[in-house]
Amino acid sequence: MSVECTPDDWRAYQALAGRRLTSRIPRFVTTIPFAVAILLSAGILTPVVAGASLGRISALVLVWVLAIYALRRIYHRAYLPSRNGIFLGSCSFEIDSSGIRNERAGVLASYGWNSIHSIDRHRDTLYLWVDAIAALVIPLRSLPEGLTADAAENTIRSLYAKGSLKPELSPASLASTAPRELAPTFLERLNDVCRLWLLKSSRNTSNLATEIWIGTLALLTLCLWIALERLRAGPNATFMSWNVPALGSCVLLALGLAFIAARVSAPRIPFRITLYIAIAVAPLLVTAWWLANTRIGSLFVFIEPLLGIYALVYVALNLRRLTGTWQVRTTTLLLLSFGIVYAADQQTYWSASVFMSAPIDDEQDYDASHHKAESLLFDQRSKIDGVVQRFDASPDAKPRVFFVGFAGVAGQRVFAEEIKFGAKIVANRFDVKDRQLLLLNDRRDLTTFPIGTVTSLTYGLKLIGQKMNPDRDILFLALSSHGSSDPLLSVSNGTLGLQQLTGENLSAALQASGIKRRIIVISACHAGAFIPALKNPDTIVITAAAADKTSFGCSDDRDLTYFGEAFYRDALPKAQNLQDAFEQAKRAIAQREAQEGQKPSDPQGYFGTALQQVLDADPMAPLKVRQDK
Repeated sequence: MSVECTPDDWRAYQALAGRRLTSRIPRFVTTIPFAVAILLSAGILTPVVAGASLGRISALVLVWVLAIYALRRIYHRAYLPSRNGIFLGSCSFEIDSSGIRNERAGVLASYGWNSIHSIDRHRDTLYLWVDAIAALVIPLRSLPEGLTADAAENTIRSLYAKGSLKPELSPASLASTAPRELAPTFLERLNDVCRLWLLKSSRNTSNLATEIWIGTLALLTLCLWIALERLRAGPNATFMSWNVPALGSCVLLALGLAFIAARVSAPRIPFRITLYIAIAVAPLLVTAWWLANTRIGSLFVFIEPLLGIYALVYVALNLRRLTGTWQVRTTTLLLLSFGIVYAADQQTYWSASVFMSAPIDDEQDYDASHHKAESLLFDQRSKIDGVVQRFDASPDAKPRVFFVGFAGVAGQRVFAEEIKFGAKIVANRFDVKDRQLLLLNDRRDLTTFPIGTVTSLTYGLKLIGQKMNPDRDILFLALSSHGSSDPLLSVSNGTLGLQQLTGENLSAALQASGIKRRIIVISACHAGAFIPALKNPDTIVITAAAADKTSFGCSDDRDLTYFGEAFYRDALPKAQNLQDAFEQAKRAIAQREAQEGQKPSDPQGYFGTALQQVLDADPMAPLKVRQDK
């Protein structure tokens, strides 16, 4: 029969020969240098990536990919045999009981069956090995009419078994020469995972979806998550061993979704294969989520739904490829199951974070660093100036409300998200218009809003006080952070050493501003401890917890705390007045904490009589647009 050998046949032959060669070397000889190379690369790149911008990381990845591609092209060109030489081009094979005769480029070669060591098939090519890494390559393409590749392979194996004098290849042991599929290499497995990431079909799912490989991918995903969490937490982070069991819920989620996909699909798919499909995409989703959450900043709100759409397309395409039809019912059920889990996550105090950022403990270093950092942040004043100058200063028949929001901790996005959401609701109910100043510490976005510091808060309040009529207008000050009973609110932004916000300096900042009427809402643990320092007849103070109690829901994967959901999201939009909103939120929080077995946070409210009379005379406006989160 006549066949045509192509460059792809050559590359497959080289790969197979290389695999046979490395199989003769002890595994640890090749594994140890490979592992050492990975560790050295990780050690070199980690400090570079940790402080790099997204653009720099992208550039490094692009250079790395281009370098690998260029080296691969050079290698392929350098080792490609000549056209119409002893490999590439057309050739003919004559096969009978005496052996094989091969004619190629005018050269006739004969091989008796005794000279054939073994026979392997890789995809659509048969390899008759005459030495450790030398073989006759017979592509099973363009066969004579009526002869299939499997029939040709079986005929050759049968002749080989009958013609060989080796005992193990005698006709009596013909079954031992049955076709065997070579186990995929590590690089082939990685290539298949990358194909799945690119929404391409897996080349051999049943052979790749082994228990060992699925376990390896799961372990790699776990290690990747822990490493990325360590980078997020920064230097001197504390490992939270008590939160490791929370990662088990991620494993249960993957197992549950894979089980649903396996059982509901028609025809059914082996559970091992659906689990492989689920675990294979996990490293990509983990990395993309981390980059979006820590590097891309304000674009995270757009990246998160895009990741959801990608996961949905990934599942739908792979189910179709495995079954031959679109699995609408299975895909819908998976989407519904994940939606239930996501909704439950939003309603519970759950986090898979395993590292906690280190606090500043050394008072001497702290004092020195925070003064230096705040001098570097002096340009924040120009941002505050620009915002306050745009305030609507036109007089109004009723008291005007000015909003100031302060998010204290940049390492957890929940505080910034709560202030931004609360600003929308307050703007609707109190007709704030553009009289808003947001001072936000948010690791995802350091440029859109002025950074929240004690200095910026003091300066901003003073500027706003100059815009207000102290005898008529009202300040709505919303603060969200971690708290302690000193009283104190945490203020942190990366490695900057920032002064903490205490009851004393908050009271001093308000006094210096000249602002008389004040509504102050503090979402933090022990926030009730601020009330004695702030209360007077012209002030209303609402806190998420009593002075000796903690509040809940401040994990990094949430958009609002328990208090933020109860007060800003659920109560304030529909309440008749501010006191009604507080009472509704307090009841809702108490009921939720009782259901979850949490210790009561006991939110506190102080309503100054003079300001309460002003608000009663001028009730809140009806909500214009519902701002659900």
